[in-house]
Order: sequence, then structure tokens, then C-alpha cells
Amino acid sequence: MTKKKIEDAEDERKKKTVKDLRELDQKLKKDEYALSETEQQATMALYAEMMNATNDGKAISPMNFDKKAYQNSEIYKAKKSDIEKQTAEYLKKKKRTRRSPRDRKRTRSARQPSLV
Repeated sequence: MTKKKIEDAEDERKKKTVKDLRELDQKLKKDEYALSETEQQATMALYAEMMNATNDGKAISPMNFDKKAYQNSEIYKAKKSDIEKQTAEYLKKKKRTRRSPRDRKRTRSARQPSLV
């Protein structure tokens, strides 16, 4: 093979990799990122409620944390079970779709063009 052919093959492989990464990112934005938005919002709400539980009226102080007030807050009660359920479903889905390293290697080697 000539140097030019090797460089052309490398360029094509780079272009395909970039295209594949963009497609993967779009899929992740659509599927994975969207799934995590609810959990992100719930986490921020729980964090805000925790900060409220450490407020003694003037300043935030970890010494004044009222665990009972935090756990009795509406957001904590409403979101705790929802978050646990969503997390369990997400992990179950990921476990089903996870491929073994051997499967990933086979897929990768099947897509790679031969340079010989």
C-alpha cells in the first residue's frame, strides 16, 4: 500500500469516528440525558430543602441541621420513593443493555476497515 492510500484510509476512519460520536451524542441527549433531568431537578429540590433545614433564621449552619424537619419536608417525602424507583428502573435497563467486553471487541473489529 502506498502512503497516500494509508492516509486516505486513516482520514476516512477519522471521519466515520467523528460521525459515529456525533450520532451517539445525539442519542444520549435524546435518551440518557432526558432520563436524568428529572433526577437532577429532584436532587436540586432536595438540596434546597436540606439547606432550609440548616437555616436558623439568619445564616446557614451545619450545627443547626434539623434532620427531622428535612425528612418531614414535602419534597423529601414526595421525591424519595420516585427517585428510588427511577434509579432502580434505570439501572435495570442499563444492566439489560450492557454488553460484555468480548461483544464490544467483536463489534469494533467488524467495523474497522482493513488497511492491508
